[in-house]
Amino acid sequence: MSGKIFQKIIDNGFYISTEGYKLINPNFENELDDKTGMYRPKEEFIDDKFLDISISYKIDYIDLSNRIFGCNPNTKLGQVENTYLAQSTNYQRNYKATSGAIVKETLRYLFNTNQIQAAIAVQKTGKLKYEPTKIMNIEEIDRLPSSIYHMVDYTNTLKILKESKEKKFVVVGTPWQIDGMYQYIFKKEPKLKNKIVLTIGLLTGWYFTYHTVKALCRFYNLDYNALDNIVYRGNGKSGKTRLIFENGKQKIFERFTFKSLVAFERYFNVPKFLIEVNTQNMLADLVVGDAHTKDCAYSKTGISLVIARSKKADEILNKMKKRDKIRLLKTDNEHVVRSQKRDRLYGDFAWSYMKYLNKIGEFSPEILAPSKNHYKSIAEAELEKFHRILKRRRKLLSEGKYWQIFIEKYSFQSFGLYKKLICQVLEKIGLIIFPRNLFNRNNYHDKEIREIFI
Repeated sequence: MSGKIFQKIIDNGFYISTEGYKLINPNFENELDDKTGMYRPKEEFIDDKFLDISISYKIDYIDLSNRIFGCNPNTKLGQVENTYLAQSTNYQRNYKATSGAIVKETLRYLFNTNQIQAAIAVQKTGKLKYEPTKIMNIEEIDRLPSSIYHMVDYTNTLKILKESKEKKFVVVGTPWQIDGMYQYIFKKEPKLKNKIVLTIGLLTGWYFTYHTVKALCRFYNLDYNALDNIVYRGNGKSGKTRLIFENGKQKIFERFTFKSLVAFERYFNVPKFLIEVNTQNMLADLVVGDAHTKDCAYSKTGISLVIARSKKADEILNKMKKRDKIRLLKTDNEHVVRSQKRDRLYGDFAWSYMKYLNKIGEFSPEILAPSKNHYKSIAEAELEKFHRILKRRRKLLSEGKYWQIFIEKYSFQSFGLYKKLICQVLEKIGLIIFPRNLFNRNNYHDKEIREIFI
């Protein structure tokens, strides 16, 4: 079988390296493409026989939700039992985790109550390299990294799940990691579902190529080849970014500098993320992310926004609260929308851009999701402009012309960016108040949140 369609997926930057390709072909391997800054299959494994399980080719979230939770999604955000604000009662764990430490507290609880024998979570395995690994005890949990924003090869997830002798797992993952896992399981090996006690999903905002890391090194005049690790956040609600080198030296900087804003702009994202309609991790039992709303902004350690999609996940949260392991306050889906922004959750841009790609004859995946009939269309002129800039940016990235991108971003064409930054500063120091904030009411009084969370 040829790989013409699979090659289109790769060329468009939609390959995401999460599915069970290694279980179909044990010799399957990905490689990091220096030009794109993304993982791709080695040439000999580009074959359309893999399309059957590829989430970049076709995925039906409504069908998968039915198989996992036993019902159709009951909201536009997927299946939801309850939504909460939450935070670990362990200050140091919370402070280090940066956003409530709910993932780590849940893992500890599941191990301590013997509900699981092992966990699958991403850990550092080499220079700048992170992969899914098997965790066997509580001692390993606090050593897990905080958010990883650059591309990860997730293909080991299913390999670990299938080949391990342990029969009770919790899987911690991004939306595409969990999507790819369940897509394979229900199409090829349904019995593997029995080994999963719980899935913990991450609410996602960005997913960058390796060009982000390379650009940061170029902008700060650092040797990328000597770089061992990057820590995007930590020690506080957001924390600073740290570049850590093989000799132990570090470069520490804020993520909101002019240089950083270029390296973290949307065009540095893995293109698949630009058409991602599942940033809310619709197939995970328990979903955790940052609470970015103004009523939570006072916290110095961070507060988690948590979606319990299954009854089991909801029970676990409330049992942890009874054991005084976490602080928990019930909220609703509107809090999720205010925190994560409706465009990301309902896929306004993603659905519109896929429609545009179809119109101009380019490949886009076939997706069925609850938000498909609820998104707000983006003007075609805006999509056309974005597509044009994206193609140019991808060319400049492949050539390593990061300073040229920097100049273009901050040219006079970017007057809107300067205007936005100035307005944000003026608003922050109280010189102006925008009308949107006059009507941005919270579901709970600020006082109630402050009484519960630190």
